[in-house]
Amino acid sequence: MAFTVAPCLRALFAEINSIAPARSKATDGTIGDQAHQQRKSDHNPDDHGVVRAIDVTHDPAGGADMAVIAERLRLRRDPRAKYVIFNRRIASTNTDWAWKKFTGSNPHTAHMHVSVVADGRADDTSDWGLGHREGAVTPTPVPPEVVPGETSDNVLTLQRLLIRLGLIGDSPANRDRHYGERTQQVVERFQRDHGLRPDRKVGPKTWATLLALS
Repeated sequence: MAFTVAPCLRALFAEINSIAPARSKATDGTIGDQAHQQRKSDHNPDDHGVVRAIDVTHDPAGGADMAVIAERLRLRRDPRAKYVIFNRRIASTNTDWAWKKFTGSNPHTAHMHVSVVADGRADDTSDWGLGHREGAVTPTPVPPEVVPGETSDNVLTLQRLLIRLGLIGDSPANRDRHYGERTQQVVERFQRDHGLRPDRKVGPKTWATLLALS
């Protein structure tokens, strides 16, 4: 059947493409496949022929890190959005946009799923506020890798980021420039929550995710 994708989702695709023009689109999706058609899904056209969900490929190397983008969408609580799924977690209007475990058959590790409301708000094509466009600002330099047991100014930068994000409290003990067990546990939990390797090493991907969310 003929269908159209909700205008706000077309705008979301365009915004992500402008942020990451060379990103992979291997698992991008709009209208549902045969499996989706056998069940209720926002990937299926509604009574007006409108598809109200998209999938966007997770491609950190291409500038499209869905861990970062999904978190930005969650934090913004855009009235057009109904729910976001990525990496075995779902955040929605029903959970006041808190992350919850997603138990569906597809863990959504290869892409992010976004569903939107079925009313006039979905016609709003304004900016989703996902970040700066390419060339708009100079990217924040990524500090060198931080490894467990290290004591350095880079660890202090890390601790200040964790404080800013509300992951640790603002106290002298959490600004001691030492990457000890307490800080490592916070980093490991952050890595798991954002689909990163939970090795406690703060390398380029972990730095980039922290800086993008700060």
